[in-house]
Amino acid sequence: MQAVRDERGKYAVKTSTLALVMAALALVVSITGTAWAVVVSGANVRNESLTGKDIRNGSIRAADLASSVRNALTDTSPWETIPSGRTISGEVYFDSHTSAASDFGVPVRFGALAPVPLILDEQVNFSSDGIAQSTDDDATCTGNATYPSAPAGKVCIYLVNYTIDAANFRGAPLVYQQQTGFRVVWDEGGAGDVVIRAVWAYRAP
Repeated sequence: MQAVRDERGKYAVKTSTLALVMAALALVVSITGTAWAVVVSGANVRNESLTGKDIRNGSIRAADLASSVRNALTDTSPWETIPSGRTISGEVYFDSHTSAASDFGVPVRFGALAPVPLILDEQVNFSSDGIAQSTDDDATCTGNATYPSAPAGKVCIYLVNYTIDAANFRGAPLVYQQQTGFRVVWDEGGAGDVVIRAVWAYRAP
């Protein structure tokens, strides 16, 4: 660094030299950088403190989620298999007028393929609802019409209401299409109105 003596005998740094020193310092900083990397782990984050605004779009991948969460978020198509452990549910509704005694069956589609075919009537049952007309009650169907549930590999049907003309409800697999759904079948004892409403649940094994 160059210095000169002024008229009072004191030394001072030349302005031009000082400017060169500052420029060189700025160049070194720009090349080497002065940033520090900060690593944040789960231990540094308070529970429920992060919101959607704190997460950059696209920064969380499906592999970062628990398998149970991935299953719950995954949509299925009619050509895909229902993920193991996933429960699906729906509603059965039928309204008709008959002029004589008849047998009826309402097909229900899962919307995707069951991983294991339903081949036995025992795999599709009504809950233990205390209703005489549902003739294949299953004690392992422990849900209800509001929160339907089913054991692994079974369909549980929860009867909501029906007409007094209908009798002998039971569930059954769809013949030749056991991976796609099931049927609700019943006997109509004579002429009259038939109204069936029920909800169901199926859990993939």
